[in-house]
This record gives sequence, structure tokens and C-alpha cells, in this order.
Amino acid sequence: MTRFVALLRAVNVGGTVLKMDALRSAMQTLAVSEVTTYIQSGNVLFSAEGRATDWQDQIGQLIRAHFGLDVTVMVVTAAEVADALAANPYRTEPDDVNPYFGFLLTAPEESGIEALAEIDFGRDEYALRGRVIYVCYAEGAGSTKLTNAVIERKLGVRGTMRNQKTVRRLLELLEA
Repeated sequence: MTRFVALLRAVNVGGTVLKMDALRSAMQTLAVSEVTTYIQSGNVLFSAEGRATDWQDQIGQLIRAHFGLDVTVMVVTAAEVADALAANPYRTEPDDVNPYFGFLLTAPEESGIEALAEIDFGRDEYALRGRVIYVCYAEGAGSTKLTNAVIERKLGVRGTMRNQKTVRRLLELLEA
């Protein structure tokens, strides 16, 4: 069995409401075990056989069938979460920055990487490592041009953001 976390994009923000207790119950209809959720932003931890990409499709279909919502689902393994944390270029001791981790469905193509690089984001910074984009906001996420929507549009890849605190907690839960 592999430990996975499904990261749901834009859940419980902007009018897309999905109760985590209802989602946990619906997940029991799949061939998964040890289903838990973490906070209301759409983090579903579970154990199962198979590949992450297969679970992305199955969980997306489950959410459409049970809740009538079309939600992008990124599924990553515990090892991928650990690797994302280890590759974080904004690590500092003590943690005086709280970068965001953008988990992408696929690695972007070079043309998307170039399109994103052409934009001046002021003091906000980002670094791309495979399927993860790390974002460090100088003045906070609420006042930036470097939004998830801009990242997706320029890279041509869907993704979802989590702050470092959440990613660390997800890894702790996955490894428990």
C-alpha cells in the first residue's frame, strides 16, 4: 500500500463548497483505506494500491458523481511531498519565510516556463522544480500578481497551492 494525498484545487473558496466529512464518506466507495482529511481546503490522505495518476481520475470522477463539482485533483505520494519539502529553495533557519508550494498536474513545457519568466512580479519570487513551483511572497499572498491563476495560465498546467506549514503537516500525517 502506498500513502497518498489528494490535493483538491479551489475547494471551500470562491463558492465551491465540499464538506470534508461527506468526502471522507464518499471515498469509502473506492478501493482505499485510512482515509482522513486535513483542514477544509481539500487535503485527503489515504492508502491504496496503484498509481497517483489513476487516483486523480477516480477521485475527480467520484467528486463529480457524488457532489456535482468539477474539481481538479492532484494526487501525490508521501515520498513526493517529502521530496518537495527537501527541494524547497526558500528554506531558512529559523523559518522566517513561509513559501507556498504549487503542486502541478504535469511538469510544464519550456514555452510555458518562458512565458511565466517574462512577467515582472516585483519582489515576489518563484522557483520551478519539476511538478512543483515554489512561491515566496514579499508582502503576502493577498497582494501579488503571482497568483495561482496566472501561474496556471502562463505554464499551461493546472495546479493548487499550499503553504509550507500545511505541506509539512501533510507529510507528518502521511508518515504517521
